[in-house]
Amino acid sequence: MVLNLPDDANILCVQIQNNFPYIWAITKRGEEPNTNRVFKVYGTGHSLPDFPGNYIGTFQMNGGTFVFHIFEEPTNVSS
Repeated sequence: MVLNLPDDANILCVQIQNNFPYIWAITKRGEEPNTNRVFKVYGTGHSLPDFPGNYIGTFQMNGGTFVFHIFEEPTNVSS
């Protein structure tokens, strides 16, 4: 999933609200340009790449039947 967030957005957590996962962040709204940030969701028991990115959080759905983990891919600075 790709989210267009202000450059200064600091991710706080991920939680379920109204049966959907949401990512919360702190930002100084309107003061920074936006950037596309890429997040990947992996289910417990599924394989991960060697470096899945920066861990954001874990959330559960269906009363804990399904457990997912969100990682943010590092920005690609190589050209």
